[in-house]
Amino acid sequence: MKNIILDTDLGCDCDDAGAIAVLHNLANRDECEILSISSCTSRKDAAYAIQVLNNYYGRSDLPIGIYTEGAMLNGDGPYYTKAIINHYKYKDIKINSSVSLYRKLLSESEDKSIEFIGIGPLNTLSELINSEADEYSSLNGVELIKKKVKCFYIMMGHFPIGNEVTYLSGQVMNAEWNILQDIKSAQNFMEKCPVDIRVFPYDIGKVKTGNKLFEEINDSPVRYAYLEHNNGVRESWDPITVYVAVRGVEDGWYFSEKGKITIGDDGVSKHQISSDGKHYVLYQKGEDEAIIKKIDSLLY
Repeated sequence: MKNIILDTDLGCDCDDAGAIAVLHNLANRDECEILSISSCTSRKDAAYAIQVLNNYYGRSDLPIGIYTEGAMLNGDGPYYTKAIINHYKYKDIKINSSVSLYRKLLSESEDKSIEFIGIGPLNTLSELINSEADEYSSLNGVELIKKKVKCFYIMMGHFPIGNEVTYLSGQVMNAEWNILQDIKSAQNFMEKCPVDIRVFPYDIGKVKTGNKLFEEINDSPVRYAYLEHNNGVRESWDPITVYVAVRGVEDGWYFSEKGKITIGDDGVSKHQISSDGKHYVLYQKGEDEAIIKKIDSLLY
């Protein structure tokens, strides 16, 4: 069984809430064990909203962290996490530093037993890479990850094929959003991470899911998140990342050959096939409807 730590920017887009739903429902099927769902933002409302979701799926005791090494996505934007904690009851839980929490969980785990899923900016994972020995482990971040982590699954990047052009809000998209929030952290993480990284780029998430949330009126906090943020179904970047991280590519996707991903100072990501690389990029091969069915079977 896979031991999963999920690093999310819940509140910025409702597909993070969908990803959390998929992860909990996979765990309810004994396909993985969740060790933590934590926020890479600096907002306490994100942590409390994670607690609401965890409680909804019967895992109220999961440790939760937020990013405490600086400010990340902590402004007064229209984050639906604020609406969630105003609408639902939540406990006044202990909120950890995500980096410190991750070091604790890694130190307590068996070697090569942890799989990380990152569906937000890479600031927390970069700080984990840069971390020094502490009360939990005498190893620095790179050493600890190399010993304890099997793989990272990261939603980031844009890797067009040939002359393919992607438009976002009417503009040509060159760099992907998660990278653009903290380019230096993305560069640092991709350059220094000592284990395999499987990357889920922007283009794999274009199919819209969440249909089961709206089959009937209910008080699901995931449904509430989708209504608050998007008023309906949403693209599936993060739910697909979680699904494939736990279940594998099945017949809907495939990973590229291994290579090296570089990120420019403008946030543009490039993947070059290389026999000594550790980076793989996911591509879709299945029909949209089949993929929608897979995700919607777990997104409720």
